[in-house]
Amino acid sequence: MSHNGGAAYGPNEPTSFGLQPPRPQPHAASHEGGPYGVGDGNPYAQPTQANPYAQQPPAPRTPPQAPHGQSAQPSPPAQPDPGAGRLVAGRYRLLSKLGHGGMGTVWRAKDETVDREVAVKEPRIPDHLPDQERANAFERMRREARAAARLDHPAVVNVHDVAVEDGQPWIVMEFVQGRSLGEALKEGTLGVRDAARIGLEVLGALEAAHAAGILHRDVKPDNVMLGRHDRVVLTDFGIAQIEGETNLTDTGGFVGSPEY
Repeated sequence: MSHNGGAAYGPNEPTSFGLQPPRPQPHAASHEGGPYGVGDGNPYAQPTQANPYAQQPPAPRTPPQAPHGQSAQPSPPAQPDPGAGRLVAGRYRLLSKLGHGGMGTVWRAKDETVDREVAVKEPRIPDHLPDQERANAFERMRREARAAARLDHPAVVNVHDVAVEDGQPWIVMEFVQGRSLGEALKEGTLGVRDAARIGLEVLGALEAAHAAGILHRDVKPDNVMLGRHDRVVLTDFGIAQIEGETNLTDTGGFVGSPEY
């Protein structure tokens, strides 16, 4: 699942990345001690810090001086995300926010029963919605879990559980270590080989979904995760349509992201 949960993507961003010639890449330094180890082989799962244009290391910045007679004030410590530390369904401890979208907030969490990290999607339903619309929103969350759980494909996010807290469904998924394709594209165009590899993985996930009677309906870079060992993961089945189930979208209504 995405860790950004479907954040809006700019309408002027290019959508055809594999058709441009690859840019020559500078020699990237190895990342000792990073989350992917040395030579992981995926330049998009973790950005490099090499600067090919810097001839010499930048001079260290001098911290701003406090006015005469006043002592410098230390920076305030980072505040934890509101809700961090909460225990959901007596099992899942929320640690930090990964992202949010129109239907929910995605948390990094710990499954205290089996001692592993997971991603938990919290429903975000406005209180002012009529009862029927709230019920439809909760049903979409349940369908998202059912849609992903029906698929057995390495490029589809794994769903572990649907926990019920205060009558609301929380989707518990695998925690994919990496970043979204949308984040990688903010740094520049993909090379031809990487664009083809990622595209084929996403197509494989969609082929498996369609064979199971599931339409994703919101495929975009922010919903594609680039994980460790070159793994590509399609996430966020929140507005997927499952064959044989009642459509929750109003007739003539629009679903998905307009720019895609």
